[in-house]
Amino acid sequence: MDFEIEKDRNLIKKSARELFVKEASLENTRDIYWESGGYDQKIWKKMVGLGYAGLCISEKYMGQEGDFFDAVLVMEEIGRHAVEVPFFEASALCADLVEEFGTEKQKKAVLKKIANKGDICSLALLEEDDDFSAVKIATEYERRDDKIILNGRKIFVPYAGQADHLIVCACGIAASGEDKLGFFLLPPGVQGISVNLMPTIGTKKYYEVVLDGVAVDKDSAIGMDDGGDQMLKDLLAKGAVLKAAEMLGGAQAALDMTAKYAKERKQFDRTIGSFQVVQHKLVDMLTQIDGLRNLVYRAAWKISQGMPYLVDSGMAKIKANQTYNEVCYEAMVLHGAYGWTMEADIGVYLVRAKDLENCCGNNAYHEQVIAREYETDANSIIGKVC
Repeated sequence: MDFEIEKDRNLIKKSARELFVKEASLENTRDIYWESGGYDQKIWKKMVGLGYAGLCISEKYMGQEGDFFDAVLVMEEIGRHAVEVPFFEASALCADLVEEFGTEKQKKAVLKKIANKGDICSLALLEEDDDFSAVKIATEYERRDDKIILNGRKIFVPYAGQADHLIVCACGIAASGEDKLGFFLLPPGVQGISVNLMPTIGTKKYYEVVLDGVAVDKDSAIGMDDGGDQMLKDLLAKGAVLKAAEMLGGAQAALDMTAKYAKERKQFDRTIGSFQVVQHKLVDMLTQIDGLRNLVYRAAWKISQGMPYLVDSGMAKIKANQTYNEVCYEAMVLHGAYGWTMEADIGVYLVRAKDLENCCGNNAYHEQVIAREYETDANSIIGKVC
């Protein structure tokens, strides 16, 4: 495949970078870290006005009709500038879920508001027993007359305190007697929900969401008959590529600022960048980032083309987890002890690297997904031969 980005896509990437260079700053990100603001409202408002909030939403719902690759390029720039906005949650992940599996009523209620007003939609997925090596959903739903009753506890739900819409993943008993996953779109102000801020090391604000007898209409279900297990698997795979793109941008920023620092910082009457050992470290970082970029773009291209992508998604996320953390660690070492702190710019990226490592699956989860896909392919080949 050709790894060169098409001209139109490059304009999206370039315009996003220009917006963040002009309007964003690491000071804003640090303020969100120390306080409880949740996200950069000024930047998000600008993104909504420029059409980024509806980038991947159909024109029918006031969106820009972009595809998955476009969202990946924006996520890369978000990671590069460490911007804290709900683009991933609302405009990419949840919008894609609603547009692909939602009813017309749900699409009009959610997608138009995301694209036009910048409404925040968040996915409540993680639970206490989740380690992503085997996704387990303990939150339950029960059909009761014309209502669906939800009970359970979700943790690390992004922006739940500011969300206009919440999508909850829950498990119920199907007519066959087997567990069946479902996604449910909760209307604003629904009774029976409590939301509590959770302390974390990252700049993003996460919440605990407790559902105690939450009653919603049956038409709140998203794609109930489309197979919740497969929906969840595809959702995590797409989310993993988007997060890998964010980590790619962050790793590139960490390298750029470290290379700049190495040209300025003097030791023994020489810039530290003139020492060969420092140059070797910078080259190693660059090599790792280039490898990650190829994996991320390949996975994004496959998703945009409608090709099988679970293996490529897993490889991109595993590589991103490794590369972002290693690049930030080496960058911090070259900055010296000051690099450990959030007051140092590299410290912001170091914290974000750890925060993003488990988003949409850690290495153990994606290794299992890759192994299952290869096993399925091998069995298919064996079956044809035999």
